[in-house]
Amino acid sequence: MIRLLLFLLLLTFSRIGLSEVIVNSSVSLEHVSRQYLLSIFSMQTRVWPDGQSVRVYILPPHQSEHQAFVKTELKVFPYRLVKIWDRAVFSGAGQSPMVVGSYQEMLDKVSSHKGAIGYMSTGMEVGSDAKKLRID
Repeated sequence: MIRLLLFLLLLTFSRIGLSEVIVNSSVSLEHVSRQYLLSIFSMQTRVWPDGQSVRVYILPPHQSEHQAFVKTELKVFPYRLVKIWDRAVFSGAGQSPMVVGSYQEMLDKVSSHKGAIGYMSTGMEVGSDAKKLRID
């Protein structure tokens, strides 16, 4: 009985902080490599393969959900990603992603802007204007 409870607790807590990548339904890709995803979120890839501009949305960099996404999905430390954005902005060679206040706001922005990408909590429903992007 105790083992079953521990297993259920572990299963429950292992789902906390998990995120899924979402894109606007206009994006033709169904899956991407982790390296390609990193190039998108580090603002180095600015155009999708079909020619659409990429619009990146994130939660505030100090928020634990954002940090968990960067560590688990992008496999980098959040401070390194911020350094990449800062370097691009200060050199005039690029920009930083657009910051939103919540997962719901991110879903709304991704759904309403062609070429948009973001992430949301595992288990949230996406509408017809957005889809989940699988990571290989």
